[in-house]
Amino acid sequence: MDYATSNLPNFTLALSLNAEIFAEAKICRHFFAHRARNTYEAVQAFAANLGIVGVNMPEHLIVRGRPSTGVRIIDGWLADVENFFDLAT
Repeated sequence: MDYATSNLPNFTLALSLNAEIFAEAKICRHFFAHRARNTYEAVQAFAANLGIVGVNMPEHLIVRGRPSTGVRIIDGWLADVENFFDLAT
């Protein structure tokens, strides 16, 4: 609103999607940025919450399919980003 954008209603709609990427990608991003034990454990907890076990490396998690849909996590995130920008513009 501060910038008087003309697409504010579209941007608001895009934000209302509650796309999974905004919550999920940051967990993996923190691991790749910091490579610390606590960030590794956060990725492991994220995987367990999804029902995915046996993930040795976070790199392997993002190419695994979600148990509920079979869609690879990275593909779901990319679809979320595409939908977000389609609605926001």
